[in-house]
Amino acid sequence: MKAACRSIRVYAERLSVASDRLICHDVATGLSLSLLLSEGAAGNRSLAVRDNDLARKSRSIPLSQR
Repeated sequence: MKAACRSIRVYAERLSVASDRLICHDVATGLSLSLLLSEGAAGNRSLAVRDNDLARKSRSIPLSQR
């Protein structure tokens, strides 16, 4: 039972971090947050893809416009 509780807690922490990333991505791209959250529920792989995409886009934006 303790392992199950720990697993749920870890998942909740990851979801919280994922939500923060998705909100930042939503602001940067103008995409629907609900769409991003539903995609984020599919797993960390999709988050990594979005993080890489966001990082690539932010590198192409001049610092004065960030």
